Amino acid sequence: MEQYDDNDSFDTDLDDEQAEEREKFIPPRLTFNEKLSAHRTNRSNQSFGQINLPLEYQSELITETLVPLRCKIPTENARVHIYENSCKTLDITVDWQIRGFLPYDTINITDRSFSFNDFRAFATAIESNLESLTLHSVNLTSPSLCVLCQALIKCVRLTLLDLSNNKIGRRGFEALVTIIDKLPSLLYLSLANCDIQDSYGLKIGDLCRHQRLIEVNLTGNKLEENACIFIGSALTDNTSLSYLNLSYNSIRSFASIALFRGIEVNQCLTELDISWSGLNYDGSVALRRVLTVNKVLQRLNVSNCNIEWTSAKLLSEGLAKNATLQNLNLAYNPITTHGAQYIIQAVDNHTSAVNMLDLSGITVYSSTVRLAETIAKRKEFVLKYDCEIPVHDILGRQTATKNDSMRTVIQHIDERNWRILEYFRMLNKSNKSELNKEDVTLNIIKSGVKLENDEIENLHQRLTQRSEEPLTYKNLNSMITQQRMRDRSLKARQEKQEKDMKKRNQKILQTVSQHFPSIEVISKQQKRQDAIEQLAKPRATSAKK
Repeated sequence: MEQYDDNDSFDTDLDDEQAEEREKFIPPRLTFNEKLSAHRTNRSNQSFGQINLPLEYQSELITETLVPLRCKIPTENARVHIYENSCKTLDITVDWQIRGFLPYDTINITDRSFSFNDFRAFATAIESNLESLTLHSVNLTSPSLCVLCQALIKCVRLTLLDLSNNKIGRRGFEALVTIIDKLPSLLYLSLANCDIQDSYGLKIGDLCRHQRLIEVNLTGNKLEENACIFIGSALTDNTSLSYLNLSYNSIRSFASIALFRGIEVNQCLTELDISWSGLNYDGSVALRRVLTVNKVLQRLNVSNCNIEWTSAKLLSEGLAKNATLQNLNLAYNPITTHGAQYIIQAVDNHTSAVNMLDLSGITVYSSTVRLAETIAKRKEFVLKYDCEIPVHDILGRQTATKNDSMRTVIQHIDERNWRILEYFRMLNKSNKSELNKEDVTLNIIKSGVKLENDEIENLHQRLTQRSEEPLTYKNLNSMITQQRMRDRSLKARQEKQEKDMKKRNQKILQTVSQHFPSIEVISKQQKRQDAIEQLAKPRATSAKK
């Protein structure tokens, strides 16, 4: 019988197959030429020398897919073992920070520079119990995000995804938007400073139309008119988004109008940050419409938006009709002391809900501060401002119509329904056809007309300026008739200016009407009022021959 020593080894077919498979998939050490070739390939794929694989393995491992697992993974610390095996397969070093976070359901990695294969290995190890993922400034590129999205599909418990400060590219952004619909628990998404272009407009609209996201942060990108049109259109039918951050984008007049037209009819957005944008006058017209119509917006940040005092007056008109806005940030806008006063006067309303007004970087008139203190005594109210000055700014000062002494006399007569001649006959005690120039001014004051000292002097000069002519009832009637004509002309000019400004504001809102056909520029109440005013005007009829 043949004897076998204990040191003898036995070779089976099963052992041969396992050994061959192991030798087939374990990459060998690289020679100098192979490293040089891999380096050139890395340069062309922008992975910067971290895909250290020979050419025969690159065709399989550079593809944007998860790493295939060819060995049995233990159930304990499975994610760590998968990651380590993936790194071994890709011939890369195990990253200590990724390995340390993998056992947990919350992963937060910031300010690192990972290669494409690092993300492949990391994505392969992700499992469905992941709840929060933050990859802030980790050199996440478009191919890397495409691989990561393949792993995120199975993360059904993921509630927060933060990929800010990464240039994800168009293909990566589209891949992300595609898988978001397959993440039933995702509520918070941050894509700040991700170099998202305005040309991605359609996909950006799909992102804002998502019916489960609560917060979306798109600050620091390059969104302009095209993106804002799609965002505004998405907000018209969105029912879940409560926070939207679009600050530090290229949002200017037309883009802001399109955005605000969508927010106008939105029923869920409670906080909007559009700071560091160029609203100017056109955007302020659309924002006034939002403040007037929208009933859910509670916090609004429009700091550093180039809002001038004329735009501040528009916003004050919207604030006067708003009852839901609680926090308003107008910091670092050139609204002057007059604009600040318009805003405070609008807040001084029993229906206003504003309890926090930020005017940092803006000087405020003293009486405006006193009014804010009065509001704070009545309700909870905080005003932030730069400094207090005792005089108003010259810029924004309106040229008020001076009180004319003769106009004041006419108003006094009209309020009592007197006739002009009867009034002056009542003042003429001598019952003569001529009035005494020295006594007529005193008699007017005694009749109850309220005039200041300078107005009394002006009235006396106007009555006695023609010393060579006697002061008769005819002359008085002519002077008053001329004053009435001047007042009517002034009133007509003011009404025309208001009407032209109203038409201009309507045209501003109508610039994006083709994108929002279901949203009316003029409300039904305003249409009814305009129709009544039109019917009240006398019609010009041609004389019958």
